[in-house]
Amino acid sequence: MYKPVIRKLCLVFILGLLYIPTNGQEKKIVINYNGVPGGPREELYPNPAGDALVTPSGFGSTIPFVFGYLGGTLPAAYSKKSDLLASVGFGVGNSRRNVGVVAAVNMIDVSKFNNFSGSFGLYRQLGQGTSLSIGGFNLFANQDPKYANDEASYYAVISHASQTIKSKMPGYSGLTYGIGVGIGVFFLKSVQDSISGKGERGTLLFANVAYEVFKGVNAIVEWDGMNLSVGAGIRPSFKWPLINIGVSDLTTFSGSGPRFVFGLAHSLAFSKH
Repeated sequence: MYKPVIRKLCLVFILGLLYIPTNGQEKKIVINYNGVPGGPREELYPNPAGDALVTPSGFGSTIPFVFGYLGGTLPAAYSKKSDLLASVGFGVGNSRRNVGVVAAVNMIDVSKFNNFSGSFGLYRQLGQGTSLSIGGFNLFANQDPKYANDEASYYAVISHASQTIKSKMPGYSGLTYGIGVGIGVFFLKSVQDSISGKGERGTLLFANVAYEVFKGVNAIVEWDGMNLSVGAGIRPSFKWPLINIGVSDLTTFSGSGPRFVFGLAHSLAFSKH
């Protein structure tokens, strides 16, 4: 009964945690406004601590990489039980020069080692500190009656790394934010929400803001189309895994009350050139 809600949260959670800048962004290159090496101004990249908790990011990588993720929620919406999921995937292409592509296989129920689905993201840098992503998830999901209320979800998001607010790490931005639009989990509420009198529709729009409060620690606030979340991204450098912790469902617009969300993600780059 509660699996559709859990599934929707977890798949959005995967996107928010894994589609972050990889060590490919660690390369320090001075770029002018025309994208040519050299020039009077250095472009600031998103810092390693991440820019979102449960919403997609527009930032992609410039080099091939692989990644893994483990995370979950405690308790799950409309339940007293926790839920754990895992994901593995890869990225290819160059979001600065052409298009970066990320694909992942997600295992929704780690305890039973079943219920798989797919997700993807396409990334393209639009300008100084600004990047676009278009993606989808909940794809090719198991046709199990327990998950009948789940459907493929698609989104588009633009993210920006401030070029005036600098991180405590040279070459990186201390403020990132994004806004996007999506269907599926960003718009259709769960059956439990409908039964509870909270309606059937979300906002379609989602947004996130991340501000560096300490070196390697970002404070994050976001609206996922259904509810408000706050938390922190922790990552001293791209050589370390990303740790995200936060509290979701802080309003009465959806869900059964505040829930703790967490995740551990790491990416390995094939090359820095």
